[in-house]
Amino acid sequence: MLAVADSLGAGIAAVSSNFEILSINSTMREWYPAIDPKAKPLCYRTYNDPPRDGPCSYCPVVKTLQDGQAHEAVTETPRGHMTVNYRIVATPIIDGAGRITGAIELVEDVTDRMREQKRLQDVLHYQDRLNELLRLSLEPVSLEAKLNRMLDCLVHTTWFDVERKGCVMVRDGAGLRMAAQVGLGAPARKRCARLRLGECLCGKVAQSGEELLALGTDERHDAHYDGMPPHGNLTLPLKGAGETLGALSLYLKAGAAPGPGQMEFARTAAGIFSGVVLLARSEERALHSQKMDAIGRLAGGIAHDFNNILTAIRGYSSFLVNALEPADPRRQDAEEIARASDRAAGLTRHLLTFSRRQVLAPCSVNLNDAVGSMSKMLKCLLGDTIQLELKLEPELAWTFIDPGQFEQVLLNLCVNARDAMPDGGSVTLSTAMLRRPAAGGGEADWLQLAVADTGTGMEPDVLRHIFEPFFTTKPKEKGTGLGLSTAYGIVTQSGGEIEVWSEPGQGSIFRVLLPAAERREDAEAPPEGVVPEGRETVLVVEDEEAVRTIVERSLSSRGYRVLAASGGEEGLALLEREERPVALLVTDVAMPRMTGPQLAEKVLGRRPGMKVLFISGNNEGAFSEKGLLKPGAVLIQKPFTPEAIARKVREVLERSDTPSDSATRS
Repeated sequence: MLAVADSLGAGIAAVSSNFEILSINSTMREWYPAIDPKAKPLCYRTYNDPPRDGPCSYCPVVKTLQDGQAHEAVTETPRGHMTVNYRIVATPIIDGAGRITGAIELVEDVTDRMREQKRLQDVLHYQDRLNELLRLSLEPVSLEAKLNRMLDCLVHTTWFDVERKGCVMVRDGAGLRMAAQVGLGAPARKRCARLRLGECLCGKVAQSGEELLALGTDERHDAHYDGMPPHGNLTLPLKGAGETLGALSLYLKAGAAPGPGQMEFARTAAGIFSGVVLLARSEERALHSQKMDAIGRLAGGIAHDFNNILTAIRGYSSFLVNALEPADPRRQDAEEIARASDRAAGLTRHLLTFSRRQVLAPCSVNLNDAVGSMSKMLKCLLGDTIQLELKLEPELAWTFIDPGQFEQVLLNLCVNARDAMPDGGSVTLSTAMLRRPAAGGGEADWLQLAVADTGTGMEPDVLRHIFEPFFTTKPKEKGTGLGLSTAYGIVTQSGGEIEVWSEPGQGSIFRVLLPAAERREDAEAPPEGVVPEGRETVLVVEDEEAVRTIVERSLSSRGYRVLAASGGEEGLALLEREERPVALLVTDVAMPRMTGPQLAEKVLGRRPGMKVLFISGNNEGAFSEKGLLKPGAVLIQKPFTPEAIARKVREVLERSDTPSDSATRS
């Protein structure tokens, strides 16, 4: 029997009724080499380290000695710094008189088996709780409600060694806001409602993308408040689409650290939270994009119609100015009309910029140089009570943007910062290089311009509308509500992004993100010079009578012979009757029944030698979604002056490229 037991790796020991060890097999001697059966040591003192003072309560030998039956138990036997699990089967030793004189212990080391069973049980428990988190993540409720339910489920998992409290912080502009919390008191909710990137554990994790384990309230806890109890924190990043979306903070007992299995469970749970936040963020961005696009279309449509009116006002005021003598008092009135129309044209440019319909002239720009060249002007703009500080990263890459429009962005952001600090403060302009996910996979270089102020800050309700046109918190006499919407339009039209972090009483940070680009050689702009005259015949097709009249008068007064039509069919009829050569077609892009490009195609089919100049009050509408104009077509945008249209006509007529290149290049 002993040989069989040895071959199975089981231990055998004979124990007297007084718990004395009488004999052991070789396996038991391997486990307990210090046992000497001749000395009859007590089992409960010999098997345990440290020794016990009496028999173990769960020991099956005790029960066998009492009732003479076989008993079984799995023990937790301390051995130094570890606990060993033994499966013990005790059977009685009975003498010839039927008395119980001892017991035989069959001992099997089941420590590894118990650990594996516990691991499998933990896996099942983990999976069950993760499945519940997944179920909650699919509920049709708001993001805040969903995160609160999921967090409550997570921290109230009985076998998860965390305190029953925690919070979820999500990226909001250039900072974090608390989107969900469980168990936090009012002081903690107030202090941590909004955090800057890099502030406290959540801010540090959101900034670095790396998890943090704090066993106590150490120096990394920046967000202190009165009465804060000692505690630890496990803070995990929420990641998705190649960026950090926020942080999951779980409270721990001070000095306690989760084991490897629980850390893995926490990371998996954080992944589920990440998916919820990423989906909500994508939906929010899509809705915001749709809203801004709808507002942009409305603004662009208004600007388009207004540009037709302004073209007439600017044109007729120019005719009046040229017709009146300098000493005539009526000339001053006409000049005032022209200046007013110029100011109105500026408003339409803001609207077109916001709606991404403004014509841009991008070139290679170094942000450090652009910021540095404007610093003196910005200091004057901010005034003596506001300090301007520059923190420019050296060796900054180039970007591709309209330099004048970039200056407009920087100017608008600084004006906004100045107005937020009526009692003075500071504005910090900083540049940096970033690595961000690229559209085709991998990462790409981006440039960041941050404009930070120490002003009054903004409420969340204000932040949600901050880039909408005509939205302003300033008095009517101090703002039109177009400054930030213009900045938004310029940045997005240039392929970039703009975001904002702000909190009441803690200032604001606007971050402009632009893709890095190789430096390109900039083309020289042709000199304007004196408006030249001409003798060619020009066909003008424009459905707006006022604009058509301005173009006709502008060209006729400079020697051109003009054929004017209100639509495509009429224009084709005029061309059919005209026997002399017609050098140029000037046509509006968007017209009823026949568009300008459709007209140009028919005209070039009949007279291949003609050149084409398009006019439009809506640049994006001309070139993009409806496919009205192909890239390379020559366009002048409304509103324009009589001099500008005459100069553009001369420029097109003197171009050396072919007519098809001007109108239909793809």
